[in-house]
Amino acid sequence: MSETDATPPDDPGDQSSPVTNALLGYVFNCMHFSSVYNLRAVVLGHFSADAIHKAKETLAQHVASSVVGEAFFTSRRGSSARGKAKARTGKAKEKEEMELDDIIEAMEAMDKAGVSVEFHIPAFELHLLPRTRPEDLLSVTFMENVKRLEARVAALDTHAALSTEQISILKQK
Repeated sequence: MSETDATPPDDPGDQSSPVTNALLGYVFNCMHFSSVYNLRAVVLGHFSADAIHKAKETLAQHVASSVVGEAFFTSRRGSSARGKAKARTGKAKEKEEMELDDIIEAMEAMDKAGVSVEFHIPAFELHLLPRTRPEDLLSVTFMENVKRLEARVAALDTHAALSTEQISILKQK
């Protein structure tokens, strides 16, 4: 997206038309109950760089610079664009990481400003969404899921043992 590609709308949120994009719908939904770290991990692991870029372009058509700032509408050039990120993590960010950060920051700014934008996910794009929720990456959640599975297996074992016992009794009759 070049600086001339995205022209912000005049109003703080174009509420007249919903934003139709699977990635944006997923991010907007998950950002309210997940950490940014986990959300980023799922989105970057699931969506392509092109999908992230298109999502940023789509969002740029529906949000004003007065809400998200002019920097949102500038094009990202790759890992040299943000020195702070490299200093914090020891490695440079890729363009799609920076664009995803821009999307998340824009949505947080929209929330703070009270701008409500409706995000739609078309039914034919539901298969594009990650099957993993960001909080599923937490080891605590993972362990809780393992415990639930262990309990199910134990219940199935008990049920199978009872069924086998009942079959034996019926055979003896």
